[in-house]
Formats: sequence, C-alpha cells, structure tokens
Amino acid sequence: MKSLLLLLLLATTPVAAQTISELTGRCNNSDGPACLLLAERMARGDGVSQDQNQAERVLLGACDRGAPAACTRLGLWYTRGVNRNVDLGRAAQLFRRACEAGDGEGCLRSADAYTEGSGVIPNSDVVVRDLTRGCELAAVRSCLLLGIRFERGRGVGTDPRRAAELYRRGCDGDDAESCARLARLYQTGTGVDRDVEVANELINRACRYGFRSGVGCRIPE
Repeated sequence: MKSLLLLLLLATTPVAAQTISELTGRCNNSDGPACLLLAERMARGDGVSQDQNQAERVLLGACDRGAPAACTRLGLWYTRGVNRNVDLGRAAQLFRRACEAGDGEGCLRSADAYTEGSGVIPNSDVVVRDLTRGCELAAVRSCLLLGIRFERGRGVGTDPRRAAELYRRGCDGDDAESCARLARLYQTGTGVDRDVEVANELINRACRYGFRSGVGCRIPE
C-alpha cells in the first residue's frame, strides 16, 4: 500500500519539484519532460554535480527512446557548441529526427537549417514540408513563416488566401506577427474580404501580444 501511495504521489508531483533521484527514475521510465529537466539540472549542477557529458547522454538516451523534444534540445546544444565544438550537421540531423517523431519545434528548427544552409544544403521543398508539419503540430511560428512563403510565392505558388489561413492559425496561437500580417491582409482585401474593422481588431490583438513595427504598434506596410 505504501508503495502504491508513493507511486501515486510521484505521478501527481510537478516534474520541476522532484529530486534528481526521482527525475532519474522517471527518465528511465521514458518520461520525456523528466529527462529534459534532468539534463538541464545536470548541465547547471543544480542539485547534482555538474556533468555536461552525462547531461548529453541523458538527452541522447531520451531521444533514442522516442522523446522527440530531447532530440530538439540536443540539437540546440550542438548548434550553440554547448560542451563541444559547434556541429551544425549533427544538429540538423537531430532536428529532422525530432520533426519526424512529432516535435513541432524540431520541425521549425529543421526548416531554419534548410533555409539558411546550416549544416545542410538549402532546400525549399524540405523547408515547406517542415513548416507545414510544424504548423500542424502547433509550432505557431511555423504557421507564420509558411504564410509568408505563400504570400510572397517563395518556394510555393503565390496564394494569399492560403497565407491568410496560416496567419489565422498563428494568430490563434497568440503569435503577434501573425496577427499583424493578417490585419494587413484584411486592410487591403488580399486573400480575404476587405474589412477595416477586423483589421483594427487584429492589430490591437497583435499589440497585446507584444508586436511592434519600426514605427510603433500599427499595421505593417
């Protein structure tokens, strides 16, 4: 009975509030968020001796066990040269793996890599595919960047209606720039029926989310 109560308590305890021992146990049981926090705490030396190498092994193990967010986090470490030389090729591989396993941020980071040629050969088809997947996985900046491509015809055919749909998804996910860009489409009647009132509502929403253009909080040109 005591063991059962302990398990129930651990199951309902916030991950961030747990000890290193508890996090290790959860991580070993394929709890992805626990692995992420355990690795971060090991890297910082928070409640445990600082060990960046072990932190990396924790992330790699979690990635291998099917925690895609761990692949993304490790990819970011390779991008930034955390505890090692920068390895953009390896980072891109990890982002691709994360995206394929269902991590929206991994898709966004993979798209960035293929846009910039960061460790990979630039490929607009892969960028569009990754941004589409990222948007579907609620990585709202993916929706924004994909919308910009459809609005401008970058790597896809120009489709302002599709751009508006994507900006709407980004705006509904509280992305300020998506709201601002959608406001401009409503102001000009591009891809949507012109509606100045809706445009003003959207730019006000963008401002609440922190949007600022070069001339203050207003609909971008």
